[in-house]
Order: sequence, then C-alpha cells, then structure tokens
Amino acid sequence: MFKKLFNFEKLELYQRSLEFINNMYVITKKLPIDERFGLSSQLRRAAMSISLNLAEGFSNFYKKDKNRFFRIAKGSVYECIPGLTISLKQKYINQEEFEKMYQECYELSRRISGLIKYIEKKLKNN
Repeated sequence: MFKKLFNFEKLELYQRSLEFINNMYVITKKLPIDERFGLSSQLRRAAMSISLNLAEGFSNFYKKDKNRFFRIAKGSVYECIPGLTISLKQKYINQEEFEKMYQECYELSRRISGLIKYIEKKLKNN
C-alpha cells in the first residue's frame, strides 16, 4: 500500500474533504449535460478548493497564512450550499442526496472553524 508522506494527508478533516469531493462528483454526474460548464463545474471547483486550501494552509509556516487558507476552504464549503440548493430545486438531485451533502458541508465547516480557532489561540499565546 502507498505510504502517505505528508502530515496533512493523515488528518480526518482532510480525508473528509476528499470524500466530499468524491461525493460531489457522483452528484454532479447526474446534472444535465447543459450544466457541465455551469453548475456542475462550479460545484466541483468549490468542493475541490476545500481540500486544496487545507493542504496549502498546512504547508505554511506562518499561522496567519495558515488561517487565511483555512478561511478560504471554509468559504468554499459555503459556496457549495447555493449550488446544492439550486440542484435540488431544479430536481437534478433528490432530497436525500441534498441532505447528505448539506450535512457534510455543515460538518466540514464546523471542523474548519475549530481549526481556525485553534490557530488563533496559538497566535494569541505567542
């Protein structure tokens, strides 16, 4: 089995963000072909931005820079909500799919907020 060499890859938050991307791809494959460059693309980019910004945040030495990327990751979570809501209202996804993804957005947001608070606390103590 492939050994993960970067510390952030072992974190549950990062693993959840990857699973979220995978689930978003499953959801967006159901969208009509005419949404490929609109809603589908936007949802995929927002979902991917979460893990990309988490990884970049963990790579930064300065705590302020870390939090900037973590805040961007949280913003990307929030960006998924309107796209999922539109997908539900247009009947591209069903209520169960929406609720699953919405709940995962909430969990990711909550965990990223905890990470931000942790870093901010470390900033105050230094």
